[in-house]
Amino acid sequence: MFIREVHYKKNGKSYSYLRLVKNVRTDKGVKQIIIANLSNMRIPKSQYKPLAKCIESILKGETFFEQIYPKQVIKKAKMIAKKVEIEELELKKREEIKKEGVKIELNSVKAKKARQIGVEYVVYSFWKRLGFEEILKDIGFTEKQIKLAGIEIISKLIEPESEKGTAEWAKRSGIVELLGIRPEAINETQLYRVSDKLLKYKDKIEESLVERERCLFNLEEGIILYDLTSTYFEGVMEKNEEAEYGYSKDKRKDCKQIVIGLVMDERGFVKSHTIYKGNKVESETLEEIIEELEERYGKKVKRIVMDKGIATKRNVELLKERGYKYIIAVRGKEKEGLKERFKIEEIEGLEVKEGVVIKKEEIGDESYLFCQSEARRRKEEGIRKRFMARMEEGLNRLKERVAKGRLKGDKLKEAVGRLKEKNKRVWRYYEIKYEDGINWRIREDKLKEAIEDEGKYIIKTNEKDISEEEMWKIYMMLSRVEDGFKSLKSELKIRPIYHQLSRRVKGHVLITVLAYHILHAIEERLKMGKDNRRWKKIKGILKTQQVVSIEIPSVDEIYTIRVVTEANEEQKEIYKRLNLDGKILPKRIMGIKR
Repeated sequence: MFIREVHYKKNGKSYSYLRLVKNVRTDKGVKQIIIANLSNMRIPKSQYKPLAKCIESILKGETFFEQIYPKQVIKKAKMIAKKVEIEELELKKREEIKKEGVKIELNSVKAKKARQIGVEYVVYSFWKRLGFEEILKDIGFTEKQIKLAGIEIISKLIEPESEKGTAEWAKRSGIVELLGIRPEAINETQLYRVSDKLLKYKDKIEESLVERERCLFNLEEGIILYDLTSTYFEGVMEKNEEAEYGYSKDKRKDCKQIVIGLVMDERGFVKSHTIYKGNKVESETLEEIIEELEERYGKKVKRIVMDKGIATKRNVELLKERGYKYIIAVRGKEKEGLKERFKIEEIEGLEVKEGVVIKKEEIGDESYLFCQSEARRRKEEGIRKRFMARMEEGLNRLKERVAKGRLKGDKLKEAVGRLKEKNKRVWRYYEIKYEDGINWRIREDKLKEAIEDEGKYIIKTNEKDISEEEMWKIYMMLSRVEDGFKSLKSELKIRPIYHQLSRRVKGHVLITVLAYHILHAIEERLKMGKDNRRWKKIKGILKTQQVVSIEIPSVDEIYTIRVVTEANEEQKEIYKRLNLDGKILPKRIMGIKR
């Protein structure tokens, strides 16, 4: 026997591990047989030879080795020899069962320790495919910390919970078997420590993931999509300096919040995220984001796409000064000034998809695209009608209170003010008078103007050689950022936030964004296989596949088989589209004397 060092390369990096082997003479010459893998053991080269000799002596039943070899060599040798003996015994039992079979007691067969494994298998496979293990190892995570980080991030796609809930989920999930971690090693405190360490290396982790995704999906990254959202807290959040009241996109003005900026490429892969105070104005974030992108990736990005909330005059000038091309929504006074060009009932232009017509015009040094969407018109019409019905219902209730003498004077005006605040979208369509209590009428001119604008929007660019269809398609990519925010808030449950401390909040957001990297990679791979189903649907299909222990009593022994249930046809098809072989865990057979 002797110890052999095996070298291999993965993702351009060199690795090595140890094997205990022996030479066996066969009809075809000498063949090398692997006795045991020693991948997790650290053994100095000076101990290779004495350790192999000592193991061989133990396996032969000799005792003189105790007088020959150092204690530390004997200790390692005994541990390896025991492992070899157990593996040989299990192999022998499997061979005997295969040859002769065993007599079993059918009425005593039991299925035990069932754990969900299908969903975990897919997420874990993409965790590995995106290189999380190598990324975390390179920045100094221990093997145990890497596994705990895997539990934190993977759990967000399967059963998003607090750290305590995550620890409880992991212990009943097949993820512990995939990661190779003992359930008792997982607890709330350990997960919090890993969260803190992930946050410490946030930039490095994001940069490494971007590079990995670029290679895996052949990304061009010439376009940047940028937008912001908010997510709210439960509680007073006195210890969190980022938690502030602000414009809530979740319609939760009663709660403090943070603002999250998300930067994506044209295929929806996240490049970075930034957390701002809850009262941060969207338009004030662009310069910081540009500087961060240039510091990380240089001037590779050529075009930035953003919505009207960020597209202020100052930010447009900033993009011009920095030499960026841009495609942005027209807003405010500029939009008002262009309305006359846009007042025709139907735009005569190019139909880019059913119900969507666009027309491009050159005005000064910019190109403007006038767009009209029937689907958008129906949506905006529905919203307007709903708010108008709510506004009128509120006015009628106020009128009843006035008629009963319960509301008058300044109190009435305050009540109307609150009603207007709740119905900002439509209150300007009403003229309200306080003569003889309260009366109102619809301002037909304002309402007609609003109806004419429904379904219409204007975008612009500083590019002259871009076609109107390409310009529209690039702007519509912003929907990918909206999809990203939707996934963060629904499937990954980033909201509400219960953490009190700032670092815990930032860690929670980071872990959720890292989970989104995996989610988007899965969905993108499915799309490449012509499958447009969302993760929620895929998860529902996969969750029925489990790993179970089947206990089979025989006359002399109780055999336990740890086996994964067979995938159904729909699950097999998903694995195929994700380029996975479906070989989740090897079957294990164990036996104990009765």
